[in-house]
Amino acid sequence: MLGINLYIKNLEDEVDEERLRKEFSPFGKIKTVKVVAGRGFGFLCFTTPEEANRALTEMNGRILPGCQKPLYVNLFEPKEVRKQKLAAQYAARLKARPAPAGGAVPAPAGLGYPPGGM
Repeated sequence: MLGINLYIKNLEDEVDEERLRKEFSPFGKIKTVKVVAGRGFGFLCFTTPEEANRALTEMNGRILPGCQKPLYVNLFEPKEVRKQKLAAQYAARLKARPAPAGGAVPAPAGLGYPPGGM
């Protein structure tokens, strides 16, 4: 069984793998924990989707005791998947924008060609 990976950011320097495991263990069985030291993020792998979703719901936005920043918790997505999603969102936004009347964007006043006028 693969497990469900969560991405956690806004980890402060004092939060290590042991502390992250302790904070997230009430939500289910954790297969693996990885904190990227000095970078402020890490990963947790739960055994079931239900456990991961419960942890995500409960821990996203929570401030750990002794810390200042709220956690950002989300499902982990590989870089290529994130890039594809962002590209699709960008394309959808471009399609949703109304085109200017007449199809052309008028030049701002005073910026005609040639510079300084004729």
